[in-house]
Amino acid sequence: MQQKVVIFISLVACLGLKLDVRTSDDPPECKGKLVASKELCSEVTPETKGKCEDRFASVGAGRYMQCEWDDESDQCLTASVPGDEKFCTKPVGPQPPKDGMFAWFRSEDASTSWVSKVGNFEGKGTGSDLKIETAKGHGAKEKVKFLKGTKSDKFDFGAILPKNKYTVCSISRYAGAQRKRIIQMGSHRNWLHGHWGGNTGVCHYNQWNTAHSRYGNKEDWVVLCGTNNKQVYDSRDGSTNIATANGKGFDKDERLYVNDGHNEFSDFAVMEIITYKKQLSKEKIQEVMAYLKWKLENGTP
Repeated sequence: MQQKVVIFISLVACLGLKLDVRTSDDPPECKGKLVASKELCSEVTPETKGKCEDRFASVGAGRYMQCEWDDESDQCLTASVPGDEKFCTKPVGPQPPKDGMFAWFRSEDASTSWVSKVGNFEGKGTGSDLKIETAKGHGAKEKVKFLKGTKSDKFDFGAILPKNKYTVCSISRYAGAQRKRIIQMGSHRNWLHGHWGGNTGVCHYNQWNTAHSRYGNKEDWVVLCGTNNKQVYDSRDGSTNIATANGKGFDKDERLYVNDGHNEFSDFAVMEIITYKKQLSKEKIQEVMAYLKWKLENGTP
């Protein structure tokens, strides 16, 4: 086996960084992988970025830097020269609109006791197989963090669906052979969002708001936004409104569950849920979807 050699090169002249780059003819060696004490940020090419599993930030000129993040900030832990950490910041993607936001369960906060970034909500789960995973695949090009469970596990997000007018957006998927509902209300309402009977990208807000048969038997992540004023958007259909009817509004805030309420349970994964106390416009919904799709492309920060 050819001996691996660690060499140091400059990234871009204006940056003045000294970066460790490991070279090897032995696939699947990851050029730019941090070596030794992980004290340096490493340069990688866009092609390498797609093969390596650690986190990256663009530094321009089609180049990326591989970073070891400080959990309490958006900076790289260390760099080859003190002060150069400023070039190694977490990539920031599009953000969802904040006006009217009611609850925001972010992927990076996913937990069996999941705290919303907005409002006073904390989701609680039960079940021996309920867990948090970080993985790519099923439409996620980089690693994403999510809640995962079987048909025997339950999760209660709390009363996160606002009364009267609402918008709900999510990333969720089937994660096994049992494929019925995932996000739903209690048994006193016939309300579901995203999945039903093996179909994906469907909504029933007390009546069918989309076709009930769509993209059957898929385990890919579904990015879906719906309102109760005849708007539903599935990222797989671009900017096309797939709603067929208005949804029901309610006279009080309603709880949303996974595997509770109607006895139609699933093996599931939920990556993110956002709700609004208003019916977002098409333009604002597309902003939310751009944010959710960015996470699938770039991974959970």
